[in-house]
Amino acid sequence: MSEHMIDISIMTCALVLMLSDIIYYISHKTMRRFRNWIFLTIMFNIALTAAADLTTNYIKIINNGDIGLYRIEFTSTMIFFILHTLLPAQLALYIALKNNVATQSEKKKFYVFFIPILLGELLILSNPFTKWIFEFENLKDYARGPLLPLSYGIGILYLIYALYVMIRYRRTVSKGMEPVVWLSVSIAVVGIIVQLIYPQIMIELFCDAIALTGILLTIENEDRYIDANTMAYNRTAFLHNVDKLMGVEKNFMVVSINITNIRILERILGSEILARAVAELVGKLRQLRKHDLTVYRNSANNIAVIYIYRDGKDFELLSNEIKELFEGELITGHFKIELNVVLSIAKVPQDIDNKDNLIDLIEENHELEENGVTVIKGKSLDYLKRRSMIEMELKEAVAFDNIEVYYQPIYNVATGMIDSCEALVRLVDSGIPDLKTDEFIKVAERNGMIGDIGMMVFDKTCEFLSKNKPEKYGLKYVDVNLSLYQMIIDDVAVKFRETLDKHRLGTDRFVLEITETASLADNRSVDHSILRMKRAGFKFSLDDYGTGFSNLTNIRSMKFSSIKIDKSLLWNCNNKDNISSMILSNSVHMIRTMGMDVIQEGVETREQFELAKEIGVNYIQGFYISKPLPEKEFIEFLKGNLADVKG
Repeated sequence: MSEHMIDISIMTCALVLMLSDIIYYISHKTMRRFRNWIFLTIMFNIALTAAADLTTNYIKIINNGDIGLYRIEFTSTMIFFILHTLLPAQLALYIALKNNVATQSEKKKFYVFFIPILLGELLILSNPFTKWIFEFENLKDYARGPLLPLSYGIGILYLIYALYVMIRYRRTVSKGMEPVVWLSVSIAVVGIIVQLIYPQIMIELFCDAIALTGILLTIENEDRYIDANTMAYNRTAFLHNVDKLMGVEKNFMVVSINITNIRILERILGSEILARAVAELVGKLRQLRKHDLTVYRNSANNIAVIYIYRDGKDFELLSNEIKELFEGELITGHFKIELNVVLSIAKVPQDIDNKDNLIDLIEENHELEENGVTVIKGKSLDYLKRRSMIEMELKEAVAFDNIEVYYQPIYNVATGMIDSCEALVRLVDSGIPDLKTDEFIKVAERNGMIGDIGMMVFDKTCEFLSKNKPEKYGLKYVDVNLSLYQMIIDDVAVKFRETLDKHRLGTDRFVLEITETASLADNRSVDHSILRMKRAGFKFSLDDYGTGFSNLTNIRSMKFSSIKIDKSLLWNCNNKDNISSMILSNSVHMIRTMGMDVIQEGVETREQFELAKEIGVNYIQGFYISKPLPEKEFIEFLKGNLADVKG
């Protein structure tokens, strides 16, 4: 087989492979990003280059000096060099875009990037006059020009840049994709080396075609990153892109769009109509900035946008455009949909400088009652940094046992005794200003540390009872808070039983407090956990009654030993709120009638103390009785109370 026939066979394979890839790519791909279009142009480049080389080789076989065939051969060779010289620059640009090193908005860098390739293309375009790249002697025999090595040198320059980007920013490529990238690049390099050693074997383009096919079927195959309902990118893609952008230290903005009334809309409209409406929203967002803006559907109620902005003016412009988009009416079919959204707009790294805070941003469940659009940005996002600080504080507290338990006395109206108390967790020497217990408990529930903290509190309370014997001073039991999340993530019954056995205590020494929301949660795991705890002998108390959605029928079915009424009801009575007074009085009466104790919390003044007794509560808790006390002070308080009662 002749040299030209070998080239024709190889180029035919490259052409067929690329045409197949192009058809597959176009039929399966939505061009979401600028780099997608660059990848498509690379495939077209290889296909057209292969077609040009096929034409050249075929004419070489049949041409015997015909001037017409010579012109066709010269033109096809020109096309080959124009496209082939452009290919390394396209590949380098694609890799830079894939790693977020370059963006379409960075025009100055683009100009610098294209200077060498423009020089190379000018050399080729001037070739008909200069013969610097190639010529045909006797209208047939191909000969290299004196500046052809410069053309190849420009290509090598771009390949070196591409390799630098791959090595310098290798951590921006997911571990699963990294072997594919290097294998594809290796195949392309092998093709170049073989063709340099054996110029008669035109295998470089075929190797490029194989390399691109590998990238097409892996890196460019983004099915695993696509949300099927909206065709936006999904949460996995969001996290991956955040990693890449932070890896190349880009300034970018993230807009988290939290739709706060999504559940209500789904019940009213149905899931199908709502899904269509959200998909339309995604489409409108994508049109704001076609290439540098990327839209993600992270969850049912969250859409996020990542945009690499140029300057502060560009940042504000897009922020306002997104705000205006959600302030307008969304019309889907015959429905006008009003969305209540919270737009959290952050500059990275100025406002948020770590991935965990960005995850918190898109996962935040805003419980705002405002209609329309609420914007949170700038200093208003500092709560994310504070939350991170609290998480670090909690991790240290658990690791180094920097947790104390304080005890707040609960007063028995009938006897005047302090016969129970509530165990309350405190952090030792916290360095965070104004850190309240409720705040760090919410963070602990969010990050899953509530189980460890809850067990530490229970163990320390057991140790306190075992060591100090406070029953000598009239204390019958301790109320210990039990989180809804603790019941879901832990086998609480088994762990509590083991702790009791270790300290040789019985379940009668404890009442477990759960919040009103937790007690009525439609969660089988919670129900099962409560049932197991009751079978083990624990009693339950309902905390914060009056803040949730419970009713007396549900309370009775749960068989609580006591109900703790939230301070807000009592405090509203102080404000001469007759309705609150009536609700509080009737609630206390009904609860006592059902045989349950009533504990009024938040009693801080003599007036509140007398009012609580007047409406019939039989236990009182609050600063008027005592603030929460550490162990030794609490024991002394019990001794003093016992002496007062006996005296």
